[in-house]
Amino acid sequence: MFKKIKMGQFFSFVFLLIFNLRIYGLPECLQGDSNYWDDCRAVYSYSNGDFYDGEWKDNKIHGRGLYIYSNGDKYEGSFINAMKHGQGKISFGPRSPWAGDEYTGEFRNDKFHGQGVYIYSKGGMYVGEFQDDKKHGKGKITYADGKSVSGIWKNDYLIKD
Repeated sequence: MFKKIKMGQFFSFVFLLIFNLRIYGLPECLQGDSNYWDDCRAVYSYSNGDFYDGEWKDNKIHGRGLYIYSNGDKYEGSFINAMKHGQGKISFGPRSPWAGDEYTGEFRNDKFHGQGVYIYSKGGMYVGEFQDDKKHGKGKITYADGKSVSGIWKNDYLIKD
């Protein structure tokens, strides 16, 4: 009756469910010369081509939002003090060194940190723990050819399978 789903599909489903609801409980930020935004929601375009639509606190990006970078990277998720922090998803744009790759999971201080799923554009994926943007802890990598390796990772290297 129930179909077994992969961990990556589960994380993606939960993420989409939460963020596609797009429930923002904050009022729109007041527009004007001062542009000091606190406990409100606004859209802002930066002079470098970056774009943000989301929540603000103490005049910083803070809460849930969508940030699109000028290189085409797109992050949707939680921010604390203008840094990716909490649950989120980043899709790397065409002018990124990781073009086409995606990460869905936990962030801390702008880095992959905690449980996550990294999907490679050329096929394959890693499901497991991250620390400071690197595979670190228990995880499983599945290659484009279908072969997989599970084990303990440290600083992006498999140390024990």
